[in-house]
Amino acid sequence: MTKPEVGHFRAQGVPMKRKLQEFRVTEDALLPVGTSLNVRHFVPGQYVDITGITKGKGFQVFFFFPHITYFSYCFPYK
Repeated sequence: MTKPEVGHFRAQGVPMKRKLQEFRVTEDALLPVGTSLNVRHFVPGQYVDITGITKGKGFQVFFFFPHITYFSYCFPYK
């Protein structure tokens, strides 16, 4: 964590977390500072946008199709 992030946690008096995310909510949906969000905050059938990080595996067409070489893939008409 950077020093400014640590300062935010200390100023609010909440324990440091691995992930810090801010998002906009309406006035009637405000939560106290430091509240952890879990599945109980949502209702069945509600749509939620999520993002994730995946491990890149590179370009693996030659692994799955061994009869294709790099040259024949890049220059198919020669």
